[in-house]
Amino acid sequence: MGYIKHRKMPYILSSIDFALLSLTNNLLNACKALTKLFEYIAIGLLVVASNVDEPTYMIRNVGNGIIVNDEKEMAKVMDGFVRNREFWRSKGMLGRKYLEERQNLDTSAGNLKNFSKL
Repeated sequence: MGYIKHRKMPYILSSIDFALLSLTNNLLNACKALTKLFEYIAIGLLVVASNVDEPTYMIRNVGNGIIVNDEKEMAKVMDGFVRNREFWRSKGMLGRKYLEERQNLDTSAGNLKNFSKL
């Protein structure tokens, strides 16, 4: 595909069935901000991710994906997705719902207001 302008990414991501976030478990991947993960969540994609700190934490809390430990597990999950697409699509939409309900301006402002009362 080559270089893709950022504003076109939502259209491209909305045309795929699920996202793979295959990362090596190292300090860099454990600490960096994962913009792609949030893009996948915002679109409502099921995320199949390597067991690396930040993606694992986020996916377990949101419930929008599957954590795998190796390539064999990743292949097995992808095969399962093909066999039961609607179930896995509904899991992916949990991420979008999470962002809409918990990561919005009103919620953030309320949290900040409560924090300032401490």
